[in-house]
This record gives sequence, structure tokens and C-alpha cells, in this order.
Amino acid sequence: MSKTARSKVPMSRLHSSPGFRWKGRVSAWAAAAVLLGLGAMSVATLMASGDAAADGRASSEAFAKPDGEVFYALHLRPTIAQPAVQPRDVVLMFDTSASQVDEYREKGLATLRSLLAGLAPQDRVRLFAVDLQAIPLTPDFVAPTGAPIESALAALRQRVPLGSTDMEATLRSAVATCTADRSRPHSVVYIGDGMSTARLIPNGEMQQLVDQLVAAQVPVTSYAVGPRLDAILLGALANHTGGVMAVDNENLTAQQVGAFLASAAQAPVVWPQQVKLPAELGEVYPGKLPPLRFDRDTILIGRAMHAPAGTIEASVKAGAQDLPMTWAVQPSKASDDNSYLVDLVNHARKDGGLGLPLVGNEGLKEVRRMTNVESRSLVRLARQALATGSFDQADKLAAQALKLDVSDPEALAVRNAVAKARTGGVRPAAGELKLVNFQPPAEHVPATP
Repeated sequence: MSKTARSKVPMSRLHSSPGFRWKGRVSAWAAAAVLLGLGAMSVATLMASGDAAADGRASSEAFAKPDGEVFYALHLRPTIAQPAVQPRDVVLMFDTSASQVDEYREKGLATLRSLLAGLAPQDRVRLFAVDLQAIPLTPDFVAPTGAPIESALAALRQRVPLGSTDMEATLRSAVATCTADRSRPHSVVYIGDGMSTARLIPNGEMQQLVDQLVAAQVPVTSYAVGPRLDAILLGALANHTGGVMAVDNENLTAQQVGAFLASAAQAPVVWPQQVKLPAELGEVYPGKLPPLRFDRDTILIGRAMHAPAGTIEASVKAGAQDLPMTWAVQPSKASDDNSYLVDLVNHARKDGGLGLPLVGNEGLKEVRRMTNVESRSLVRLARQALATGSFDQADKLAAQALKLDVSDPEALAVRNAVAKARTGGVRPAAGELKLVNFQPPAEHVPATP
């Protein structure tokens, strides 16, 4: 796909764009983004997530095709001492669109208060209400406690949630606010659903916004809350700008999430300047090494004709220092459990990895889990199609399942049964397949007398 064609794909709807769907079903890795961050784990688990060592090693996991082609994921952490936390200016973007009502609005407001309480007295904040426009509720940056922010919070509570959200306008306002004064480090925290129903963000515009945020060293952290979430957009923002993402969960309190967001907004980030990747890594996504955090992995995925190896070299900026950083890629034994990487890499090739919402190691684990769920669903549908004599459909569904797991025994059994049926002209009985949990369609189950 050309760059021109890619730029027309709306970034904020990657979960419904053609490149991210399988025959009308949302791809498993895209759906997994809904569960990234805090959606499936505790705050403590997320903050401690990741297996990459800070001793100059990059751990990896891989899957090898029979022809020797290898698909892999690398886990990187900074290999330098963590810089001291510095006072910073935090831009707070609070979604006031029509979807943010009732318990979502109340939890969002409570989370915002908890976030403010978790910031240091030396930090400053600027609060915006965002829907079709980003409306500043503080005239400038103010202390996280005191009369000015209390007045802004009162104005926010009085604002009636109406209309839709323009996420591009939201992000452009954040960029403008953060770049107006570069004397202090900045970060952005967004609270809302991420749904840009007013105006979708084309990939070209999204790449420009990400580049501007990275150039200004502004990480974007989000709390995804609402009846519908665009976690792909929010996850990709966190991934490419050095932020993190929390997803609403009934088991998490606003106080927990707010404390997490405050900590994330203050945490130091390492910004790659120049990066040299070894040729042995082949194709690598994202195309640019994202900023690195000390509280989560940075994930690179790729495809090569051999196990990933070599040394990654980078010059990075950490605070006011320019430092070298290297990782020795540690090859791992290829496993069929990692076959999900094939689909993940193939999707990343469509946009250079811009849409990857891999927020740390836990995000990658969730992608794998959801891919396995999708594979089981495809096999179940293939078995049902086979039982009804729909051989073409059964074969296509089984083939799709094998794209996710090339050694899936049940998908292979379905394809073999289809081939046998086509050759002999006889529909195989369900029992001949020896498949677990087989359930024929309801219309073919004999009625109880």
C-alpha cells in the first residue's frame, strides 16, 4: 500500500478499517487493545510489567515457519540509571462529549481529583475540556491544588456533556500548549473514550502529531473510560510517545487510577535520537524506536530469515544528558505458541507500525491471548460449516485459523476432512474428526420428543 493510500485510513478507527479486519470480524490483536493497561490487571502489576533486563540485554520471543522465516518480538528497557523526577507541566484533557455521562463522568471526575492529589507541589497543570474543541479552563498552568484549579474543576463539573469529540483538535491543542514554553518538561494526560466521531484522524495526520509530540518530548498517557472506547488510538499514542494507558475496570477505584496517572505523568522518559539496528533483524516495526520508560517494556516486532541477533545501538536523551545505549539481542528458541506474531507483523507492515498499541509486555501477552481466542472461534465455525456440508466455507475458516496458529491440530483436521469429503463425495461424520468441544449448529440438533 502506498503512503498516499495509507494516509486515507482513519487512525482513530483502525479497529474497523479494512487492513485490520478478517472477513468482517475485528482482528484479535486490535480487539486486545481494549484490555491493555489496567483493564486486566492491578496497578502494581502494570507498573512492574515487563521481562526485559536493564543490563544491556534485549529478551525476545519468536516463531519460525517451516521455510525458516522467523517472526519475533523484542523487549527493551533503558540500560541507564533512572534520572531523578523533575517538576513538570501536565496538560490535562478531560472528555466532555455526550458519551461521558452518569457513572463514567463521575468516575472520570473522581480520577481527575485523585490525579491532582498525586502530583508534587512543584508540578503545574493546565486543564482543558475537550469535545469538538479544546476549551482551556485555566488561563495558564497553575498549581495542582489551590483556588485556581478548584475554580476550573467547578467549571468542568458545570459543563454539560454534549456532542462528539475531535481527537485531532484535542491533540493539536496539547501540542501547542506544550511547545509554547519549553523551560520545563511536559506531559499530557487524557481522560475519556478516545472516540473521534466528529473527525477521524488520517494516518498521515496521526504520524505528524506523534512526531511533534516526540520532538517536544511529551509523553501522552490516557485513561480510557466510557461506554465505547477507541483503545487502538489511545494505545498507539502511548506506545509511540512514551506514555502508558489505563483502561476502565469495575475492580479499580478512581483513587487507584488517579494515583497511577499521576505517577505516570511524572515518570522520566528516555528519548532515542539516533538508532542503529543490526541487519540480522530484517524488518522491524515500528519504523522508529519509540521512547523508552523505566516502568514498562518497549516492544519491537519484526520478520527475518533467521533468529533475531546482533546489537542495537542508540544515542538517547535522558533529561539534559545525551547518552549512548546498547542492547545485545538474546535469541530465544522459536515456539509455535508465538505464531500470533505472524499476523501481528503482517498488520504492522500496512502502516509501518503506526497503529501498534503494544503498551508494554502485558499488552503483548494480551494480544497473544486474544489471538488464541479468535483462533478457537474460527475453528468452531469451521467445524460447524463442515457438519452442514459447507465445505468451501469450512476450508476458508480453517485456513484463517491456521494463519494465526500454523500447527493448530483441529484446523488441520478440518482441512483434511474437507479434502477427504471432496475426493470421496461423502460428508464426514462429526465423530470422525475427533475434535474437542464439537457442537453442531442448533438447527441440526434433533428435537427432544
